[in-house]
Amino acid sequence: MDYEEMRRDQGLKGQFADYLTMLVKFFNAMILEPDVYYLHMVFNENNTADLKFKKRFDFKKVVLLKAMFDVESESVVKLHIRHRHNIAKLEME
Repeated sequence: MDYEEMRRDQGLKGQFADYLTMLVKFFNAMILEPDVYYLHMVFNENNTADLKFKKRFDFKKVVLLKAMFDVESESVVKLHIRHRHNIAKLEME
């Protein structure tokens, strides 16, 4: 699922350029108000995962954002780790 589909399905108002800012705001809200905002992640049998940012109200819980993830192969994960490690080494020189 791409961002446009997620935006349409969930009624999101922001553009893709604002997506990272929105995620940071959700994470900060969870840190500052853990009794109100929380994260729920479900691992599915088909090697996908659903990540839900939720908000508690007195009368119900509301999903603010739902993101779906696919599991990558171990070789792809290792490639990303190696790349990030090399960048960090270069920055420290």
